[in-house]
Amino acid sequence: MLLYFRYMVVFAVHYRRHCQQLHITKYQSMLQFKTNIAEGLKNAGFNKKKQRGRPSSSINFVNPTPPKKRKVFAARLCADVQFDKIEHWPCPISERQRCKHCPEHSYSRMKCEKCNVYLCLNNNKNCFVSFHNK
Repeated sequence: MLLYFRYMVVFAVHYRRHCQQLHITKYQSMLQFKTNIAEGLKNAGFNKKKQRGRPSSSINFVNPTPPKKRKVFAARLCADVQFDKIEHWPCPISERQRCKHCPEHSYSRMKCEKCNVYLCLNNNKNCFVSFHNK
C-alpha cells in the first residue's frame, strides 16, 4: 500500500512539473490524468482483436428473424493516442459510415486501424491527415 502511495505522489509531481514547463494553466484532476494514461497505454499497442474458438461448421445456417441492429456509440478517443503519429493506417471497409472529422459528415469507406474512426480519404478531401494532426 505504501508503494502505491509513493507511485501516486511521483505521478502527481511529474504531472505538475510538466504542466509548469509547458505553461499549462488548466490542470486535470488526478483521476482524469490517470485515466488518460491508462487509455494511452491500452491503445498504444496493436488494436487487432484475436479470434477465439473454432470456425463454425454450418455455413448455410439461416436465422429466421435477424436481430435488430443496435446503435453503438464509440468511446471518445484519448488525445495522446490520436496525435501520437504511430501506426495510424487507413483500412478499407465494405460498409459506409459517416466521417467523424469533416463538418458535412460525408460518408466514407476508410477507417483508421488504430483509432477505429471512419475518416474521409479521397482526391477531394483528406480528413485522415487533418484528424491526426493538431
